[in-house]
Amino acid sequence: TVMPIFRAGAGAMPPATLVRQKLARELFASDSFQITGPVSDDNDFFGRREQAIGMLRQLQTGRISAIFGLRKAGKTSMINRIIDLARESGTPKIAMIDCSLRGFHEMRAPDALKALARLARLASQQGYAHISQTLRKADNDLMTTFEAIWSSPRSAQSLLIILDEVDYITPDSPTSPHWETDFNEFWREFRALVQEAKRRDFSLSVLVSGVSSRSFRVAEIAGIENSALHFIPEEYLSPFAGGAADSMLKTLGKRCGLQLTHEGREILASTAAYLPYWMRMAGSYLHRHIELEGRPVELSDQVVSELCNEFAETEGADIARIALQNLYRVDQPMYDVLQRCAVSDGVPAREARPLVR
Repeated sequence: TVMPIFRAGAGAMPPATLVRQKLARELFASDSFQITGPVSDDNDFFGRREQAIGMLRQLQTGRISAIFGLRKAGKTSMINRIIDLARESGTPKIAMIDCSLRGFHEMRAPDALKALARLARLASQQGYAHISQTLRKADNDLMTTFEAIWSSPRSAQSLLIILDEVDYITPDSPTSPHWETDFNEFWREFRALVQEAKRRDFSLSVLVSGVSSRSFRVAEIAGIENSALHFIPEEYLSPFAGGAADSMLKTLGKRCGLQLTHEGREILASTAAYLPYWMRMAGSYLHRHIELEGRPVELSDQVVSELCNEFAETEGADIARIALQNLYRVDQPMYDVLQRCAVSDGVPAREARPLVR
């Protein structure tokens, strides 16, 4: 980092304290913890590098995978990382569906399948395509379009379809109630497509991401056998391991001129449940409440503990409230189990299993 330090005329250098203050303001004013959106860059992607690489390897071979987890657990960052890695390796080609887009989740199942078909065709031609490119009316149905894709000599022999924010197209959709009846129709045809792709020796992978896996583990939907039962695995995005959390906080703290002891970093990580976004927000709270002029500075464990407690009672509580409200909208039974766990020790393990996972 190169920066100017101004002094008037040819007089003596400014006092060392002023130089230090200038350096501190220039070097550490930026909040390295704070981030405005999902992460994918190497400099900011912590803790799940090997997990992303391993998941991509599986998806390159035609696997169906899932990333479920609470809001702000890092799902979209993981998806972005997988997409970047796929681009670097050249395979698979990516068809990206953000189910939260109104133009998609308001469609009935037949139209949504046609939009997916058009998206797959674009992805096979371009290498990457987003659902927003296909929200005008599509002509061909799902199987007809894929017939052209896997029959083309120029077609990629591997395609990954990503359905992010899948809660918007489930029976518990917070915005489009018609998915209570359309869910089975959509997934029945989509499942048939995946099975036919394997018979054609075409590597078609699927990655589903959302808050709740409930719609993929109940036996019936609206009295009809669930066509997606056991089709999408119940895989949840886990919090960071202790070592990954420690490394992330040590690196980001150093960028801000904040040196935390190992115990201090453990206090911060545990306050934030070892979730990357929540750890960043807790770290940002520390950054904003420590004066710049004295940095770099080593924070005592007591100061870290006090500030983390303040964070948990204020900004952290707001983050948690939003996550819980989102859980309530998309999976009320799991939310009800969570409430019972908060006031009782008598919740059967079978009922609590999805919540524990």
